[in-house]
Amino acid sequence: TRASSGQVVFTHADGRPYGAPPSTRDERHEAATAAVRVDRADAAHVDLSLAQRIERSMRR
Repeated sequence: TRASSGQVVFTHADGRPYGAPPSTRDERHEAATAAVRVDRADAAHVDLSLAQRIERSMRR
C-alpha cells in the first residue's frame, strides 16, 4: 500500500505494517492456533515415522 506521504508501506495480511508490534491476542483464534499446533505435532510425528520406515527399507 502507499502511505499519504507517498511512501510504499508493506503490510502483513492482517493490515499491520511490517515492524509494528504484534496485535493483541484474539481469543477467537486461540482454539484454532492450538489445533494448528497439534496438527503440526502430528505431522512431525508422521514425517519422523515415514523417515524411519524409509531408512529401514534402505537397510534391507
